[in-house]
Amino acid sequence: MIRECVVRAPAKINLSLDITGVRDDGYHLLETVMQTIALSDIVRVSLTFSDVCAKELRITVDGSDPRMPSDSSNTAFRAAKAYVDKAGPLLKSMSLHLSDIEIYIEKNIPQEAGLAGGSADAAGTLWALNHLCENVISRNDLHIIAAGIGADVPFCLTGGTALCTGIGDVIRSLPDFGDHKIVLVKPGFGVSTAAAFRAIDRRDDLKRPDTDGIIRALEDGSAEKVMRSGGNVFEGFFTEIEPEIADVIITLDSYEWCKGAAMSGSGPTVFGVFDNDDRAKTVVRNLEDKYRGKGYFISLTETFDSGPSLNGSRY
Repeated sequence: MIRECVVRAPAKINLSLDITGVRDDGYHLLETVMQTIALSDIVRVSLTFSDVCAKELRITVDGSDPRMPSDSSNTAFRAAKAYVDKAGPLLKSMSLHLSDIEIYIEKNIPQEAGLAGGSADAAGTLWALNHLCENVISRNDLHIIAAGIGADVPFCLTGGTALCTGIGDVIRSLPDFGDHKIVLVKPGFGVSTAAAFRAIDRRDDLKRPDTDGIIRALEDGSAEKVMRSGGNVFEGFFTEIEPEIADVIITLDSYEWCKGAAMSGSGPTVFGVFDNDDRAKTVVRNLEDKYRGKGYFISLTETFDSGPSLNGSRY
């Protein structure tokens, strides 16, 4: 028996990002306001069930981007393994014996961009697996599994507008950021999240966001105030060593229509917030002309109010 579904796995931006400490195990404690956006990877998950217990479960991961790893370093692979470890006994009690999991990821979210592409894939995989396995895992347990995979995975599973603390696993829903057009600009290089955290650990001059101010601004429904109160501890450091990031922020902020521009996550992607679709498209065209031939990723997307969602299924 084969079951298959296709899931939309949306990216995120950080309206703010602060590091509040480091745990004894080396994990950084975060305080970040995250927002899902419509830019999404498409994750197709296919399960094969047999009549008897398979000697060994086979997990395969493939995708449209040849740079994407297909082994256990892939977050979707790790998500599938963690899900089966938890759900396996429950499935056997239902006479459902998994023998194969096949995952194919259509990559639209750039890698090493600060947009949580890998975390979105992991969240999409968890959501798809639970859907295909008749939701045998509770939402709370699915959240716990997500937290064990990566800091952004629990939020990517939830989506919307939220304050994430702890290592990203404590999620508090916030007033909706609203419907906005988001212009994304990623310079032609990537940033390793691990390397970014190591660099920040050596700094004591970080620009920190006003999280309470952001929450008040969300309550007021003011995108301008949200962006003014925001901040990203990585941004100051990376704009010093990577002038291209600073140039993108200055360029986006120069448009009177822009509600604000900032770097997302550990970079290097910069996002600008706009309310008018035509004006946002004009900005994208101007940016494409300005950065033509430099290998930049430039995209127009919009805010999105949920995590993974079903695109189709076959039982």
